[in-house]
Amino acid sequence: MGPNELALVAEVTADAGDERALGYIEALRAYQPAEADACLGRLRLRQGWPQESLLALESGFARYRSDPWPLPLAMQGALDAALELAGQHRELAPRVLDALRPEFALRLLNELRVEEAFVIGSLAEPGPECARLVEMAGPHVPFTKPWLDYRFRCYARTDDPRLVAAFSDLRRFEARDREPLLPEE
Repeated sequence: MGPNELALVAEVTADAGDERALGYIEALRAYQPAEADACLGRLRLRQGWPQESLLALESGFARYRSDPWPLPLAMQGALDAALELAGQHRELAPRVLDALRPEFALRLLNELRVEEAFVIGSLAEPGPECARLVEMAGPHVPFTKPWLDYRFRCYARTDDPRLVAAFSDLRRFEARDREPLLPEE
């Protein structure tokens, strides 16, 4: 069995919560440690071991920051597992968010990483460090109600000088059904 087939079997058995996945995961580790950590995180999540799941996912994400070669589908599965873990175990959400803040190698899966970090971070009201979450999206957050609303509430809470612009963007978004975003010619 080659590395790709091994990864596939490890993922499928891990997602089933099958302890036999450990043999495939350890065999995969010889080829691709980040994918092995991703599968282990998924396995432990399915088995109801949230702390162990988080440790494996943190390790996989750390490796993915310097190694661009793991299969994107395997790492996307790890991102989805992280989102599920944070949703099921809110007490772990801050650690999951910390694991997602740094970019992966070559900015791989960047949009998905940022969006899932946002979903996790916005589970709670904006806190003192909410601007770090907003800044993950870059200078311009996605023009969607959840992002614009969270950015506005974050800037209001932290007395950020960009509050006026955030308010203006939010109001412009809310008015999109009443008036066009671009002037008609």
